[in-house]
Amino acid sequence: MLTSEFHSNDEFHPKRQDKSSDPFYSEENLARLKESIEQLKRGQVVEKTLDELRSLVYGQM
Repeated sequence: MLTSEFHSNDEFHPKRQDKSSDPFYSEENLARLKESIEQLKRGQVVEKTLDELRSLVYGQM
C-alpha cells in the first residue's frame, strides 16, 4: 500500500488530479477498492505463498 494515497482517517483519497481518463479511478473500481480495504480491516483475508498458489494451479509439485 502506498501510504501517500491514504489520509490519516483511512479513507481512500487518490492524489492524482486528472482522473477522468484513467479506469483505475472509475466509480466501480473505487467502490471495489473501498470494499477490499474494509475486508482487510475486518480480517477477512486469505494468505497463500507463491508455492501454495503454484500447487493450486499445477497440482502437487
